[in-house]
Amino acid sequence: MAAYGKLPTLPRRAPARLPCRPSDTLPPPGTPGAHPPPGTLGTLPPPGTLGTLPPPGTPSALPPSEPALAGPDPCLASIAATWLAHAGATPVAQRLSVIWNPRLQTTAGTACARTSVIELNPRLDAISHSQVLRTLRHEAAHLLAHWRAGRRRIKVHGPEWRQACADLGIPGEPACHDLPLPRRKVTRKYTYQCPACCFVAHRVRPFSRYTACYRCCQRHNNGRYDHRFRFVLTSEPVRPA
Repeated sequence: MAAYGKLPTLPRRAPARLPCRPSDTLPPPGTPGAHPPPGTLGTLPPPGTLGTLPPPGTPSALPPSEPALAGPDPCLASIAATWLAHAGATPVAQRLSVIWNPRLQTTAGTACARTSVIELNPRLDAISHSQVLRTLRHEAAHLLAHWRAGRRRIKVHGPEWRQACADLGIPGEPACHDLPLPRRKVTRKYTYQCPACCFVAHRVRPFSRYTACYRCCQRHNNGRYDHRFRFVLTSEPVRPA
């Protein structure tokens, strides 16, 4: 029967060394592929060499850009509201808003009588401040003319609008501007004709469903819509099959 005691110790063996591969050995300093001297790795280049912009005028240099006008302009809205209030159009002045619209290219400004919103082209600010105010009066006159007309249809630049321009301080205002804004040529592919007076209207886009000749409606129905003078489409662009 074996006695319990201290187990015999086994002789230690030296750990086996694997043979080195040629790629594991470091080349002597100075040979190609050798590590660079200490202190050369991770150092930054001299200050001012990275992150500098190319001189102005080079193709890669970006010109300084000023922020474009966009969005509501409460200051101009307050000015136009004062004009309209003095002309008696207080309800229009109370809900008026003026917006810079960068999407306007060839148009100096627009006015929506339904929402009492005036949109201005941001390029006007680069022309002159007086031109901004004149365009603002031009568009405010549209709102004033439509408010005075009520539900009666009027011409866009008819006598009602000309009277509104005079009341707002710009008598003799032209209907179209001659400002240095980009121009584009649009082909009018739709042709309509009035069945009564044979007036011909050329359009870029088709008319809405109910559109009649203004001259005939003004002459025979006090300016109100009359289906007897509804425009008839005579030619339209050929659509591919």
